[in-house]
Amino acid sequence: MQPSKNRRLAQPKRRVEGPQTTSRRPCPGP
Repeated sequence: MQPSKNRRLAQPKRRVEGPQTTSRRPCPGP
């Protein structure tokens, strides 16, 4: 298992989920 590949995949995936979730949910809670 390569932790380097897992970290690279988690970085771009988190970035895409960040803006997408904000666009779909302008208010996550408060």
